[in-house]
Amino acid sequence: MKQLVLKTIGITLAFIAVFVVTVYAVFALFFPKNMAYFQDSLGNYQTAVRYMQKAYASSNDIVDLDRLCVYAVKSGDNGLIAEHLGTLFDRNDEFFAYAQAEKTADYYDNMASKYVTALYEESSDKSDCVSRAKLLTKDYSKTAPLRNLLATSVKNNDKATVLLVREAIQSLLSGFSENGKTLAKSDLSIIETFLSK
Repeated sequence: MKQLVLKTIGITLAFIAVFVVTVYAVFALFFPKNMAYFQDSLGNYQTAVRYMQKAYASSNDIVDLDRLCVYAVKSGDNGLIAEHLGTLFDRNDEFFAYAQAEKTADYYDNMASKYVTALYEESSDKSDCVSRAKLLTKDYSKTAPLRNLLATSVKNNDKATVLLVREAIQSLLSGFSENGKTLAKSDLSIIETFLSK
């Protein structure tokens, strides 16, 4: 009798395990966006990135790409951030319009800053990082990509990149808002102090 009970329990547990694996596989294959949300809720951000990448590959929707990038940022992996936000900013005009319509005022700048900072950490070509930051800086504000790249390069005591950022700020200065010009001029004087050390 005892063996029959143990056998029944074993069969039931095996059936439950097969059922759970089957359900997981079905969701992973046919509902990758839902799996990404689920993995995000568990704090498995890199796994969420993989599932959201599948969802974006099938939809090509800017909303899915943005969500993919949010998971990449949450992962803290500079390689993933640079890769996926690079894809996002390949669709720069579309993303800018989406960010203005659907997100907070500084969302675009925050994402662009995370992109150029991750790119700076991952890439050996710092001039490319500065060029991208320059391209993505709409105005000079506290969250502007060019300003965040400046902060990162100063923190790393990278005078070569600071020089490139200074040139980029100077070339864009006339196009900034009045507040942007004031902040940029203040940063330019700080740059001069940093470079003179």
